Amino acid sequence: MNKKKGIVILLIAILLLLSSCSSFRAVLKSNSSGLPFWYFNPDVGLSRKNRGLVGHAKADNARQAKLLACTDIVTQLGEMVGYDLGHEAYRELSVLGTINSLGLEIIDEFETIQEGKVAVFIHVSINAD
Repeated sequence: MNKKKGIVILLIAILLLLSSCSSFRAVLKSNSSGLPFWYFNPDVGLSRKNRGLVGHAKADNARQAKLLACTDIVTQLGEMVGYDLGHEAYRELSVLGTINSLGLEIIDEFETIQEGKVAVFIHVSINAD
């Protein structure tokens, strides 16, 4: 009986330890929400020289939602660098899936229906330098 009690205590301790890790929390959130893991942990799977960002938007159709998600990415980047990146960056991202001057590229996309609208999530990788 003591051996079983010790195993239970060990398992509880391991679960508590894991629940404090951000990656584990991201997995739990992903599983419960139906959203991809990278939405909660954008840097997952990227090299140390890259950083991940996630843009998302809802609209009546997938194309419009994707364009709005690209706008979200460009807005986030502008806030990070401290100036407006302009329409050219948005156009390059929405058409080509990249912004070459920043070392940015779309690496994953996810689409779902939320509240009767199409929700699009875009995961990008950008050179941290």
